[in-house]
Amino acid sequence: MFRIILVIFLFGCSAGSNKLRAVSPDEYFSVDKCWKNESGNFSAIMVLTNQDESHIPYFISRTCDVVDSAYPKGTAFLNYLNAVSVSGDNGELAKNGYLNKPLSSNFITHLPLPDAGNKAYIFEGTLGKKMKNGFVYYEITGVDVFKDTGLTFQEITSLTPRQRKNLGMN
Repeated sequence: MFRIILVIFLFGCSAGSNKLRAVSPDEYFSVDKCWKNESGNFSAIMVLTNQDESHIPYFISRTCDVVDSAYPKGTAFLNYLNAVSVSGDNGELAKNGYLNKPLSSNFITHLPLPDAGNKAYIFEGTLGKKMKNGFVYYEITGVDVFKDTGLTFQEITSLTPRQRKNLGMN
């Protein structure tokens, strides 16, 4: 009996780890629904713009494909690059030797969007939830994975949702 339960559990875990969900824009904004890996940590494709004093992060979910009728299938994420509002990383990525500048906030309205040539990374880590005047945002508090995908923002946009999900899984 124990073996049967163990096999069912292991199958369920492995099947869930490859799950890609089509979600509404409202669901795409939920960190718990669309932005966590199997370990419960934040997991995303991070595209960085390079500014004079900092980098600005933009995030693409690896587990959810946002569906919006205004966009062709698989590309609606382009309208939701700021779905997860991040105030920065308190120098975490620089402390770990990944970047030479800190991350800046990605929820200021006049920010430049990523350029076609901006680099894309796999990011996994922890976020601290913050709130100010009812506005929820996050700060990166820990880094588990920060891996260069070898792809640019333009190349990421041409991938299917399944390809984005499997990016960096080797």
